[in-house]
Amino acid sequence: MMQVLQSRTEKRVVTPAVSHADGSGRLQTVTRAAIQMGLNTWFNENELVVCEPVEALDFVLRKKIEVLVMGGTILVRQER
Repeated sequence: MMQVLQSRTEKRVVTPAVSHADGSGRLQTVTRAAIQMGLNTWFNENELVVCEPVEALDFVLRKKIEVLVMGGTILVRQER
């Protein structure tokens, strides 16, 4: 995430989570065999940066985020 580049206009509509409001994004390099697309976020929406798994879980519960992936664990919110 060392470079900020402009994303292609036609890709912004299909990848809105990885494009900033100005159309830029932080470059991350992966291999096609490893993953199709990665989204890395700082988890901080006007708060302190999340550093521990328990902080991530607290954030997800408070902000009603639908999916959290940490390492090999995937948590999916199920509404009652």
